[in-house]
Amino acid sequence: GYPRGSGLSTSTSVKLLEMINAKNYNAEAKSLQAIAEDLFNLENKELNWAIGRQDHYAIVFGGLHCFEFGPDYGKPLDGEVPVETLEDFRRNLLLVHTGISRNAQAAVEQVYRRHATPEGKAALETISSCGKAFFEALVRKDFLSCAAIMEKNFMAQKRLAPATSDERIDAMYAFAKEHGALGGKICGAGGGGAFIFYCQDPSKLKTALKRRFVDCFEIDFEFEYKSIKELNSL
Repeated sequence: GYPRGSGLSTSTSVKLLEMINAKNYNAEAKSLQAIAEDLFNLENKELNWAIGRQDHYAIVFGGLHCFEFGPDYGKPLDGEVPVETLEDFRRNLLLVHTGISRNAQAAVEQVYRRHATPEGKAALETISSCGKAFFEALVRKDFLSCAAIMEKNFMAQKRLAPATSDERIDAMYAFAKEHGALGGKICGAGGGGAFIFYCQDPSKLKTALKRRFVDCFEIDFEFEYKSIKELNSL
């Protein structure tokens, strides 16, 4: 039910359902890593979509994990965040669509052009470190640090690919910070789509944003803790 171009991996989710329900695909006989790699190869090699492994692994595994990715693999690292902690964190999150549908490929093309430059490498190192730091902050229930890390990640995304943001998106983020957001980031590759904010009063922030940016709207969401194999067996 999410709008297209939201940056919430909806297209990858649809491809996963198509793949595992194909008559010649035996998901039960495969590990979660194998299913995630099959999905990655389907989109990147067969469909020629340039998408990082993070979407495929996150959707297949469900829940919240800290992953290590290499040139041809992905694996979850040790550690676990209790469901109670994640639900406490979720209650202070606001997921709001900017009102702008975007094509992720514009940002992805910039990533390809810039990732090997000194600035691009530095931005990628920051983004990578943010993932692990965010996970560790969640384990500690340090939600204020999580908010700051989200913002740090967003700034690094913009350095890596300026198409991640524009004047309207920057204006929305600045406005949100002035009206209660403690941190946040654009979802996916950016260029439009949805923002995720951490704040003390999501309802108050939502009202302020909708009053100032009339095209934006809240997206209700919940965390899914089951893997795709668990969900598919229901």
